[in-house]
This record gives sequence, structure tokens and C-alpha cells, in this order.
Amino acid sequence: MSNLTEERLTPDCSKCHALCCVALEFDWPHYKKPPGEPCKNLTEDFKCSIFDRLEEEGCSECRSHNCYGAGQSIAQAVEGATGCSWRDGAHIKNVEFSEYLKLFADIHEKLTGRPAPRKEKAPREAVSEQPATST
Repeated sequence: MSNLTEERLTPDCSKCHALCCVALEFDWPHYKKPPGEPCKNLTEDFKCSIFDRLEEEGCSECRSHNCYGAGQSIAQAVEGATGCSWRDGAHIKNVEFSEYLKLFADIHEKLTGRPAPRKEKAPREAVSEQPATST
């Protein structure tokens, strides 16, 4: 894999609109939220308020999730085209979430040879060798 491809497929939460924290459903024993609802730990600036203690809070799924760069790719495309994010209205939210889920599923299947987990569920099987980082 080329360095450019690796760079594009590496999650960069600082360039994302926290799409995995909102678009995905969390159906874990310790926390449940429907798709489209922001995680209770999401801040206004798209950061996780408990990122440094995810494991202590029982949210190891968050650190292990790998969007393969789909989050920042879609966020940057939407913001570049509209100057907006999902917080700015339902029309942007629908586009941003659906495009994120489609791109994630496509990349996941191409890299793993398996279909992505159900697109509305927070994928437990999409575990990263390079966990997401927060800035």
C-alpha cells in the first residue's frame, strides 16, 4: 500500500465531524443510543469529553473503531462544498451521515473482503491496528 493510500485510510478525528459518534447506533451493555443522535460525551467542537479515559468509562469500542478515513473524507468534502456540518441542518445531516456510512462500508469490504457490519450499528469487528487519535 502506498504512503498516500495509507495516509488517506488512517483516521484523523481532528478533521472529522465526529461522524462515528453520531451516525452510528451504540448498542452496548453500558450505553445505548440510536443512530443519528450525538453521543452523550461529544462536545460542541466534535471532540470526545472522555477520550483520555475511554477504557475507564467502559467505552473501549470507541478507541478500537476504525473508519478507514471515511469520517474525515466526508466531513472535509461536505464542509468544503457547503461550509457546514451535520449540526447546521437536517439536509446536511442526511447527506453527511449517508455518505459516511456508504464510504465506510465500501472501504471496509475492499480491505477485509467482508461486508461491513450493519451500517447503523457501531461496528465491533471494524477494529483498527492504528486506533483513532484525538487532538
